[in-house]
Order: sequence, then C-alpha cells, then structure tokens
Amino acid sequence: MAYSRFNNYSDSDLCRDIAGRIIELENKLGAGRIIRISNEGQLRWEPIAVLSTACSMVLAWFPFDSQRCFIKLASMDHPFFEVNLILKSNAVDTDLHETQADWELVDTLQTFSYLLDDGGVAYPVVEFGIIVKRLPLHYILIVIVPTILTAVLTFIAFFLPLKSGTRLGYIVTVVLALVVLLTLFADTIPSAAKFPSILVAVFTVTLGMAFLLIIITIFVMRIYNKPKRDVAPKWMHSMVRKIRQLKSKLLLKCKCRASRIDHLKQNQPIEDGRPTEETNRVENSTQLKPYSNQELAEFFDNFLFVVFTVLYILILSSAPVVAAIWVENYKSN
Repeated sequence: MAYSRFNNYSDSDLCRDIAGRIIELENKLGAGRIIRISNEGQLRWEPIAVLSTACSMVLAWFPFDSQRCFIKLASMDHPFFEVNLILKSNAVDTDLHETQADWELVDTLQTFSYLLDDGGVAYPVVEFGIIVKRLPLHYILIVIVPTILTAVLTFIAFFLPLKSGTRLGYIVTVVLALVVLLTLFADTIPSAAKFPSILVAVFTVTLGMAFLLIIITIFVMRIYNKPKRDVAPKWMHSMVRKIRQLKSKLLLKCKCRASRIDHLKQNQPIEDGRPTEETNRVENSTQLKPYSNQELAEFFDNFLFVVFTVLYILILSSAPVVAAIWVENYKSN
C-alpha cells in the first residue's frame, strides 16, 4: 500500500490520516502484511501464523493420562507501545477445534495477559492453558491386551505335567514372545526423562517374573529327573514336613470351628480340637521317612506356583501406588 492510492482524495484529512497510519504500520510490521481498513477509518491487522509449542508431560498414568499445557504468546519484536496484546475474553474459543490423533481437548484454563520486562523494555505476553486427555483405545488393543494374554501364558506353564519335559521349552517360548512384544512397543510408548510410565514398569515386572519362572522350572525339573539313588538335601525334606504340618493344623482348626458350630446347634458337648495321641504317633512315625524325588518335585511345583502368583499380584497391586508417588515427586520438583 502506498500514499499514491489516495491522490484523488488529497483534500480529505481522513484519507491523509489513513495513508499516514498505513505507511507507519508498514515501517513497523514490514511490507506484505494484510491490513483491513473500515469505512470508519479503523485499521485492523490480522496476522496469520501457524505456531508449534511443547510442554512437559507426566507419563506415569500412560495411556490413561491427561495433561495440562500452558501456552505463552508474546510480541518480542515490538514493545507494548507499538503492539499491545489485549484479551478479547477470558475463555479460549474452541469452536474451530477438531479432535485429532491421540488427544481430546477436555477444557481450557483462564487466560491472562501481562508485560514482560526485558532490559528496561516491556513486551506484551498472553498466557492460557489447555487440558487434554489421551485416547487410550489404540494402546489398549495393540499394547495392553497382547501383553496381558502373553503374561497369562506364563501361569499355564505350571499346569503342564512334569513328565512331558516340554515345560521348559514352553516358558522359554513365552519369554521370547514377551521380548518381541516389548521391542515392538518401544516406539509406541513415549519416553520420559525422569519418571517412566506405569505401563513400562508392568512390562518390566512381567518380563522379570517370566525369567523367574524359568529358574523355578529348571529347579523343579532337576529334582524330578534325579535318579532314585540321589537323595535330596535334608533341608528340602524338613521344609516339606513343616509346611505340611502347618497346613494340616490350619485345616484341623477350620474343621474344629465347623464342628463346634454344629455341636452348638445340636446342643451337644464341644470336643477338644487338639490332635489325639494317635495322630501324634502317626506324625512322629512319618517324620523319619524320606520323600521321593518325584514327591518333592510335585510339592515344590505346587508351592512355588502359589508363591509366584501371590508375588506377581502384590507387585502389580503396588504399581498404582508407585505411579502416584512419581506424580507427587514430579509436582514437587
């Protein structure tokens, strides 16, 4: 735009004023900018810009996480007396927004403006916040469900008979499948600089428990396939006896409580729940009898299955607590 466009209106003070303001804006903002002129003499500059920004994310609850991002817009080329950013409203206009990719816009935070002092010169700044929520269906179908199904296969290893000898090969195949899945998911799961996702922790625990199952399987099968002349160590026999005695006492207490309830209902005298002398003689006579290697293997197989399951459930139950601690530490830092 130039002043020559208004030569025919040189006698009009309004046209002179508009032309002068246009030339002034061109000198400040640069040539080639679109300036709208109204019939009332107002000049409106609407710059078109595509801006990209980034914000820090807390990935502890990935893929069921929501993020708060604060965006700042500043005019660092022109001080506030040249270009002043004024909020039209306290809310962000989201009418033209469309949900794309993995994120859904949940809400917007209140906007506010202020002046940023830089070397004695004040620059206008506008700040607003948005709350976005991740859409987890994609990650549930391609990450979580395959991992859960593969983890379930590790427990099936305990139901394979020890005689077949295929248990070790089966569990090694499951471990390799887990490793392949983790390799494929490495590019899907976002990385965190400080605190990882709870999903990564669950994957690591699942893989670690699978390796632990390999050790348990080797231990049990080694006992089972020992020749009869090779007697197992005494601590194994002692451990089996103590656990079986403890189990029998617990079952006896449960039976005694049930019998007491029945006797109370029938108004009959309550019998003593302690073991009789005959039971004690039977237990003392069986303490010196060694167990066979197959009996020891079957016992440790059942016992370690219970230990493995309880340990796995406890670790997975503590994962949300660990994720909450990570979030609190992130906020405090």
